[in-house]
Amino acid sequence: MKTKYIKFVGCCLFSVAALLAGGSAYAGKRKESPCSKPPKVISRPPLPKEEQERAKRIRAQGSIEMEIGEDGNVAEAKVVNASSKDAAEILLDMVKGMKFEPRSGCGPFKTTLNFTLSE
Repeated sequence: MKTKYIKFVGCCLFSVAALLAGGSAYAGKRKESPCSKPPKVISRPPLPKEEQERAKRIRAQGSIEMEIGEDGNVAEAKVVNASSKDAAEILLDMVKGMKFEPRSGCGPFKTTLNFTLSE
């Protein structure tokens, strides 16, 4: 009786392992949802000449946390860190004018972007 039980358990374990292996192989073949990818930048407004010179002079850099709406517009943006107060202002103004590829039905997308405007 013990032998049959051991064979049965071995058979079940093999079946579970085969299912798991098959499931993971299938996972790689699934189509990726457009909502799982970050939205692409469509346009970034150019900084006025004076702002470009100012950004280069102060070596503006920092991180901006933003929420991009389904329509591709920046809904919210805030400075996470910046090299200076002037850099924070320049980066925030730049980000608020950015446009992204619309993703209807996906909901808002939150991300943090790093910028360096020293060149």
